[in-house]
Amino acid sequence: MEPNIVDRNPVPPMSVTTMYLLDSDHISLIHRGGAEGQRIRARMIDTPPEQISLCIITYEEQVRGWLAEIAKARSVAQQKPRYEELRRMLDLYCGTPILPLDDAAIDVFQSLGCIV
Repeated sequence: MEPNIVDRNPVPPMSVTTMYLLDSDHISLIHRGGAEGQRIRARMIDTPPEQISLCIITYEEQVRGWLAEIAKARSVAQQKPRYEELRRMLDLYCGTPILPLDDAAIDVFQSLGCIV
């Protein structure tokens, strides 16, 4: 039996002193490849992989966005590159720890003045 995504993408250990949590804006900037995206990519290359995480909310936003792009396509030829991007995004998320939206995350989020 193949391990599930949770087994393959455990939450990083708490002993890490610095952790980078990439959000949807970071992922979009990297995807566009402009100057800001290149700066983020360069910093990621210089950062140990165990210090980089994504959030389940970012995953949801990215999936929703690519599914909307696929739905807008009017032909299979237009869908093809969008499905390729969806697959590329899935590969990124399968290879990067994904943090949950748990009670602790909600508490921190709300302490920053945000509403969930």
